[in-house]
Amino acid sequence: MQNQTQVESKSTWTGSVLGLLGTSLACFFIISLTLGIATPWAVAYAINYYVEHMRINGQRLKFTGKGGQIFGKWILWMLLTIVTIGIYSFWIPNNMCKWVTSHIEID
Repeated sequence: MQNQTQVESKSTWTGSVLGLLGTSLACFFIISLTLGIATPWAVAYAINYYVEHMRINGQRLKFTGKGGQIFGKWILWMLLTIVTIGIYSFWIPNNMCKWVTSHIEID
């Protein structure tokens, strides 16, 4: 019989209602006051809060993405959405998920 170390397989959330509310309000004001130009930075800020408060198998996660990294893509996606009369907007959530996932690491 082998002695195996058990890995904690429980995922948890350590954030709070007030933290989520504050993050959401901050993002709303950032996006509103800049007329949407700072949306990539607001999105990166929100995702950083969410990931910072997640634990997967007991391990902390770290989000390394920055708004400036996706700003060019964001502009391209908006232009493609305008040119295609909104059709390209269906691909934006998938592109965002790919970008976010590529910037999450185990801390």
